[in-house]
Amino acid sequence: DQRITQDAERMCSTLAKNIFPYILISPGVIAWYTYKTWATAGGFGVGIIYLYFILGVIANRIIVSPLTKWTARVEKCEGDFRYKHVTVRKNAEESAFFNAAAFEESESNRFFMRLLKRQLGATLWKYPAQFLQNFFDYYGAILSYVIQVFPIFIFNSYKDMDPPTLAQQISNNAFYFIYLINSFTRLTDLALALGEMAGYTQRIAELVRYMRRINYEDGIDLNEFDDEEGSANLLATENLSYATPGDPDQLVTDLSLSVPKNKTLLITGTSGVGKTSFVRVIRKLWKPTAGTIVRNFNPRNTMFVPQRPYLPPGQLSLRQQIVFPQIDHGHDTKEIDNNKIVSILEALRLRTLISMCGGLTDPSNFEWQDTLSPGEQQRLSMARVLYHNPTYVFMDEATSSLSVDAEANVYDLLKKYGITYVSTGHRPTLRSFHNMELRLQGKNEWKLIENIEEESEKL
Repeated sequence: DQRITQDAERMCSTLAKNIFPYILISPGVIAWYTYKTWATAGGFGVGIIYLYFILGVIANRIIVSPLTKWTARVEKCEGDFRYKHVTVRKNAEESAFFNAAAFEESESNRFFMRLLKRQLGATLWKYPAQFLQNFFDYYGAILSYVIQVFPIFIFNSYKDMDPPTLAQQISNNAFYFIYLINSFTRLTDLALALGEMAGYTQRIAELVRYMRRINYEDGIDLNEFDDEEGSANLLATENLSYATPGDPDQLVTDLSLSVPKNKTLLITGTSGVGKTSFVRVIRKLWKPTAGTIVRNFNPRNTMFVPQRPYLPPGQLSLRQQIVFPQIDHGHDTKEIDNNKIVSILEALRLRTLISMCGGLTDPSNFEWQDTLSPGEQQRLSMARVLYHNPTYVFMDEATSSLSVDAEANVYDLLKKYGITYVSTGHRPTLRSFHNMELRLQGKNEWKLIENIEEESEKL
């Protein structure tokens, strides 16, 4: 977030205000006043000014180089500090339950002190850079008069001039020399801005390289699925293995199964065995480490519902939360559509939400994520599913915060709407709503129950 917002804005601002104007204007100005200086002080005067500039560039290069690293360090610490404040705000209720105010204060202070130390280090490096910058700025004016010693006293170029004319000539020469020196010192002044901008650029370049690596190495289109016409299976895997990205330990190996399009699948297992990970592989968020997976559905007729509901911020209307991810255009709202939403809310026992925000289309004066209970949030997520009425829905413990009765009501509604579902969960009661069960047992072991009803009768 820090790279995308602050770093990008500061880099562009520095380029637009401090660098591009001087770079565009300086070549012409330097060329013109080099010519004027040559005409009055000769090649010797021009050489002194150019040597003065070269020395300034070398000195700036030595001092400004570490400033790039320090700027990047400051930006990183600033981003960490901002993120810490975001997490404190986001998890304030959880921290309050744990009575963790002292811990959060200690951690926030730790991030702040780290930022403060980085800021101090960067400031200490800026001091000699600014001193050198001011040195070349102010002593450049003195140099313009030192140069005139040569044409006046050594080369005797103005020996035939009377005092008033000589004074005028000295004044004109000083103007040319000072302007040429000033044009060069402006370029050396850019070193400080370039050093800071290089720090921003370094962090942005890291982000861009990482994003390109993801795009080109993975080459995954999240909206492209197999969707084989005429296939009887919704999902099929053969010797599929997957693991947490970057972790060599496999969660599941050699998983082979076929889920018919008219069957419902329940994925069970203890926490950490790979239930959610399997859904991520299905959604193409994660790549399998081995084997094949065939997904016979497409984004137009499929939805995925995560365990933690996502209710976008911005004090959105209730209707917008339900039609999400579509964009709700209020002027296009149809009465029939609104009646459908009201009917869904009533079926999920959420009609009180309408009065809470003053109507379906009125913006709320609160944030849904902060106001609704976990159970209400999950039911609102299910309202989205019923509204969009997909052919298939994959639910990752999407009813874990609901009571057994409310959960049964959700699955009854899915059946009523003719939606085929694949679920993950812990509760034994979920088995009665599904035809098949994939039991992930840990240690790379799994078991597929083709018919839950027959299995239950055997037990």
